[in-house]
Amino acid sequence: MNIYKELDVIDRFEKRCGNRTSVTRACDLMASYLANLRRPLPALAAQGLRTALKYKNGSIPVQDLESDRKAIATFLKDRLARTDPAPEYAVLRGVEAILSFYQNPVWGQRLRIGFKFLGSDR
Repeated sequence: MNIYKELDVIDRFEKRCGNRTSVTRACDLMASYLANLRRPLPALAAQGLRTALKYKNGSIPVQDLESDRKAIATFLKDRLARTDPAPEYAVLRGVEAILSFYQNPVWGQRLRIGFKFLGSDR
Protein backbone atom coordinates (compact mmCIF):
# COMPACT_ATOMS: atom_id res chain seq x y z
CA MET A 1 0.00 0.00 0.00
CA ASN A 2 1.34 3.41 -0.96
CA ILE A 3 -0.07 5.89 1.56
CA TYR A 4 0.62 8.82 -0.74
CA LYS A 5 -1.46 7.28 -3.53
CA GLU A 6 -4.24 6.71 -1.00
CA LEU A 7 -4.10 10.39 -0.01
CA ASP A 8 -4.86 11.61 -3.55
CA VAL A 9 -8.57 11.60 -2.73
CA ILE A 10 -7.86 13.97 0.17
CA ASP A 11 -5.90 16.30 -2.10
CA ARG A 12 -8.77 16.39 -4.58
CA PHE A 13 -11.26 17.07 -1.78
CA GLU A 14 -9.06 19.88 -0.46
CA LYS A 15 -8.86 21.52 -3.89
CA ARG A 16 -12.65 21.39 -4.16
CA CYS A 17 -13.64 22.34 -0.59
CA GLY A 18 -10.66 24.17 0.89
CA ASN A 19 -8.02 23.55 3.50
CA ARG A 20 -10.06 24.18 6.66
CA THR A 21 -12.87 21.88 5.56
CA SER A 22 -10.36 19.16 4.65
CA VAL A 23 -8.67 19.33 8.04
CA THR A 24 -12.00 19.27 9.86
CA ARG A 25 -13.15 16.25 7.86
CA ALA A 26 -9.86 14.47 8.62
CA CYS A 27 -10.49 15.10 12.33
CA ASP A 28 -14.03 13.78 11.96
CA LEU A 29 -12.65 10.63 10.34
CA MET A 30 -10.00 10.07 13.02
CA ALA A 31 -12.49 10.69 15.85
CA SER A 32 -14.99 8.26 14.33
CA TYR A 33 -12.28 5.68 13.79
CA LEU A 34 -11.14 5.86 17.42
CA ALA A 35 -14.71 5.82 18.70
CA ASN A 36 -15.29 2.51 16.93
CA LEU A 37 -12.27 0.67 18.29
CA ARG A 38 -13.17 -2.42 20.27
CA ARG A 39 -10.35 -2.09 22.80
CA PRO A 40 -10.96 0.47 25.51
CA LEU A 41 -8.88 3.63 25.29
CA PRO A 42 -6.79 4.91 28.19
CA ALA A 43 -8.98 7.09 30.43
CA LEU A 44 -7.44 10.40 29.37
CA ALA A 45 -7.70 9.51 25.68
CA ALA A 46 -11.32 8.41 26.15
CA GLN A 47 -12.17 11.71 27.85
CA GLY A 48 -10.50 13.71 25.08
CA LEU A 49 -12.28 11.67 22.43
CA ARG A 50 -15.67 12.19 24.11
CA THR A 51 -14.99 15.93 24.04
CA ALA A 52 -13.93 15.79 20.38
CA LEU A 53 -17.09 13.88 19.46
CA LYS A 54 -19.24 16.43 21.30
CA TYR A 55 -17.58 19.17 19.25
CA LYS A 56 -17.98 17.14 16.04
CA ASN A 57 -21.70 16.76 16.79
CA GLY A 58 -22.08 20.47 17.51
CA SER A 59 -22.97 20.23 21.20
CA ILE A 60 -19.97 22.19 22.56
CA PRO A 61 -18.00 25.21 21.30
CA VAL A 62 -14.41 24.94 20.07
CA GLN A 63 -13.12 26.63 23.24
CA ASP A 64 -14.15 23.57 25.26
CA LEU A 65 -11.51 21.45 23.53
CA GLU A 66 -8.53 23.20 25.05
CA SER A 67 -8.67 21.84 28.60
CA ASP A 68 -8.61 18.22 27.42
CA ARG A 69 -5.87 18.96 24.88
CA LYS A 70 -3.78 20.59 27.61
CA ALA A 71 -4.37 17.69 29.99
CA ILE A 72 -3.11 15.22 27.40
CA ALA A 73 -0.12 17.42 26.49
CA THR A 74 0.84 17.77 30.14
CA PHE A 75 0.45 14.03 30.75
CA LEU A 76 2.72 13.22 27.80
CA LYS A 77 5.27 15.88 28.75
CA ASP A 78 5.42 14.74 32.38
CA ARG A 79 6.18 11.19 31.25
CA LEU A 80 8.61 12.24 28.53
CA ALA A 81 6.36 10.33 26.17
CA ARG A 82 6.14 12.69 23.18
CA THR A 83 7.91 10.16 20.96
CA ASP A 84 7.47 6.93 22.94
CA PRO A 85 6.03 4.32 20.54
CA ALA A 86 3.98 2.58 23.24
CA PRO A 87 0.35 2.19 22.07
CA GLU A 88 -1.14 4.02 25.05
CA TYR A 89 0.99 7.07 24.27
CA ALA A 90 0.35 6.83 20.52
CA VAL A 91 -3.40 6.96 21.02
CA LEU A 92 -3.02 9.93 23.36
CA ARG A 93 -0.99 11.76 20.71
CA GLY A 94 -3.69 10.92 18.15
CA VAL A 95 -6.47 12.33 20.34
CA GLU A 96 -4.36 15.38 21.12
CA ALA A 97 -3.90 15.93 17.38
CA ILE A 98 -7.65 15.71 16.79
CA LEU A 99 -8.36 18.26 19.53
CA SER A 100 -5.61 20.55 18.28
CA PHE A 101 -6.67 20.38 14.63
CA TYR A 102 -10.30 21.02 15.49
CA GLN A 103 -9.10 24.20 17.22
CA ASN A 104 -6.88 25.29 14.35
CA PRO A 105 -7.93 23.41 11.20
CA VAL A 106 -4.90 24.03 8.99
CA TRP A 107 -2.58 21.41 7.46
CA GLY A 108 0.95 21.63 8.75
CA GLN A 109 3.64 19.77 10.62
CA ARG A 110 1.23 18.60 13.33
CA LEU A 111 -0.63 16.51 10.77
CA ARG A 112 2.22 14.02 10.87
CA ILE A 113 1.21 13.13 14.43
CA GLY A 114 -2.15 11.90 13.18
CA PHE A 115 -0.72 10.01 10.23
CA LYS A 116 1.85 8.33 12.47
CA PHE A 117 -0.98 7.24 14.76
CA LEU A 118 -2.84 5.79 11.78
CA GLY A 119 0.24 3.84 10.72
CA SER A 120 2.30 5.92 8.31
CA ASP A 121 5.74 7.34 9.05
CA ARG A 122 5.61 9.95 6.29
